[in-house]
Amino acid sequence: MLPLNYNNIPPIPPPIDCFPAPQIFGWLEIHSISPQIIAHDPSQHSSQDMVLFMDKTNLNCLTQQIQITSQIWISGLIVRSDPKFIYISVDSFTYNPPSP
Repeated sequence: MLPLNYNNIPPIPPPIDCFPAPQIFGWLEIHSISPQIIAHDPSQHSSQDMVLFMDKTNLNCLTQQIQITSQIWISGLIVRSDPKFIYISVDSFTYNPPSP
């Protein structure tokens, strides 16, 4: 059996019809912070919950301040979804603590 020569394999070209990930932005209300930050659209309580993924530095900054019922303005990309959750990679956010 001859060894495989991976150096002679040509690179795979990108697909011709690329579809960009859907962008999402708006206010979300936090309802769980452990083990993940989970939020929902406060104007549509029957919609799917959203699991937020973000840069570790931003996540550490946010988790020190965040509380249940806090609102957060996010901008990000939907990376996947299933019947229960929408998974979002957060690019930027603004935190708004809950009103007293």
